[in-house]
Amino acid sequence: MQRLASPRRAGGNRRAPWIRNAPPSTVPALGSTWSAWLIMSAWFGLVSGLLELGLLVVRKLLYTEAALGAMQINRHFLWMIPTATLVLFLAWGALVGLIGRLVPRAGARLALPAHLFLGLLTLLLAIQRLHVVACLVLAFGGSYRLAPWLAFRAARFDRLARVSLPGLVGLLVILGSVSYHRVALAEPRALAALPPAAPGASNVILIVLDTVRADHLSLYGYERGTTPNLARLARRGVRFARARSTAPWTLPSHASMFTGRWPCELFSRQHQPLGPRHPTLAGFLRDQGYLTAGFVANTYYCNHWFGLARGFLHYEDDSGQELVVSPGAMLRASDLGKKTLEIVEAAFGVGPGPTASRKDAARINQEFLTWLSANSSANANRPFFAFLNYLDAHAPYLVPNKSAPHFGTVPSTPAEYSVLVDWDVTDKRNVADRSVELARDAYDDCLAYLDSQLGHLFDELERRDLFANTMVIITSDHGEHFGEHPRLYSHAQSLYGPELDVPLLVVAPQAVPAGRVVADPVSLRDLPATVVHWLGLSSQSPFPGQPLSRHWDHDLARTLPQAEPVFSESALGHKPASPKHAIPALRGPLSAMLTDRHSYIRTDGHRKHHEELYDLTVDPEETTNLVGLPEHQESLEVFRASYEQLQRDSVSPN
Repeated sequence: MQRLASPRRAGGNRRAPWIRNAPPSTVPALGSTWSAWLIMSAWFGLVSGLLELGLLVVRKLLYTEAALGAMQINRHFLWMIPTATLVLFLAWGALVGLIGRLVPRAGARLALPAHLFLGLLTLLLAIQRLHVVACLVLAFGGSYRLAPWLAFRAARFDRLARVSLPGLVGLLVILGSVSYHRVALAEPRALAALPPAAPGASNVILIVLDTVRADHLSLYGYERGTTPNLARLARRGVRFARARSTAPWTLPSHASMFTGRWPCELFSRQHQPLGPRHPTLAGFLRDQGYLTAGFVANTYYCNHWFGLARGFLHYEDDSGQELVVSPGAMLRASDLGKKTLEIVEAAFGVGPGPTASRKDAARINQEFLTWLSANSSANANRPFFAFLNYLDAHAPYLVPNKSAPHFGTVPSTPAEYSVLVDWDVTDKRNVADRSVELARDAYDDCLAYLDSQLGHLFDELERRDLFANTMVIITSDHGEHFGEHPRLYSHAQSLYGPELDVPLLVVAPQAVPAGRVVADPVSLRDLPATVVHWLGLSSQSPFPGQPLSRHWDHDLARTLPQAEPVFSESALGHKPASPKHAIPALRGPLSAMLTDRHSYIRTDGHRKHHEELYDLTVDPEETTNLVGLPEHQESLEVFRASYEQLQRDSVSPN
């Protein structure tokens, strides 16, 4: 009996799986004309973009932890995300359509799965912590499975796309209008609503030098001349010799400086934005009629998504691109567009360098002075509060100005240059001494560059005669480790001195004694109370803490209750890795207190806590733990009691 040939062997059905089983009449509708290509591409692009936008909004509303990559987007994201995906899908559709023109059968086969693939890829890329390769595999598999189902319904899909496309375009227009009124008109509306300021009210400038440890400044006795301009300014005000940050990393430290609250009162998790519960210094001064403006170089934790912009009428973050409307800014608003640009830049070797996205000190100065000039005429009768955040001392330790002085080792090979570029992600367990020396010297170079730019800023403020009526506060959010303790580098690692001891200068006319040095330990948590006291607004102050002027104003000191301990903490939200882990921050939540003589550190692990006690008068490097010695038990009991009292008095962030 003669065997019949199967359709597959006879060549009668070699179509792709999503075409093979579909009714023949449905296949041409999926891309047989340019208008069909255009409608399909536009529909998929708008739907994918709106869904990506929805994922971002839902993540922002439902989750208290923010993902850094997702938060660094243009503030016009409401219309930029769907517009970017629309443009990319139209380009994708044109490419697939061109293939269809050249090879009609291939075009029919590719039309639907190609658009499904890109749509799924758009949504998958919007999911944080999902690797790009995983996104590609899942998008391919998903389109392979969904295409046959949709192919059977091609006629209905075609009608749906044609009917709904005008509505999707209208929705995009509405989002653009909402974005314009929300972003572009926000500052003018807020300015118009400002109450009148008190006549003759003084200005305030808060300068935070990100990642600057005090003992690497010549102002604090460092042997290298890293900060002559800060030393020049210090002669006009007060230098605090033992100022401490409330945390060893940016977000909680800044939040404490803005609210006067301990980190444990503000956050319950690592990447939780600053909530609206506690007033900020910027918001308080805005309500007193102040112009408030922030200019930040740390566009990770200081961007507006993390809540630090609250109270500022004007806030420049995200490398100055947060309000820019341009094709590049639009594409980078979408995860798909961002990945596309990265691929193009890598393919043609035009990608940004390791510091290309960083705003250096010169840029921060320019942004602030430009804003100051614009408002000196339009709002001449209003005082201002300006917050300036500089990132030049943060890794990678690369000086933007090659003419800046070099201290010690200079990178001479590509490998040594890579040490600086990759310092934050380098495995430090077996780091070479030469690499540590190179990083430390480059860090000092960055400090020298930063100091030179601060000198330019001080000269300009002097030229504008602003020092006569302005309080200037200069400090840092945290320090930096360079192996002073075994295997500890960078920051957010521990609560030892290299990460917590920061510079603090206060210059204010007629209120601060010139050239004075305060030796007592102080906390940056007291900055809001200090500012409002100097401005004569203490009776209205919502901020805890005490003004730092108590250290030279003895009449004021007698009226104040006993100051709280100088307290610092770090709770990264990780599950403790091990009670013996080399990095203390990974052993569990850390707390520290500082007195004139002692440093006390407590680690709360799984089942019990671990304590450290150091006598800084004989052991400033904090290398000999005194907890086990009988003669120090009395000091330990005092610290334990203070810790328990502070925990009782602190307000829960929840």
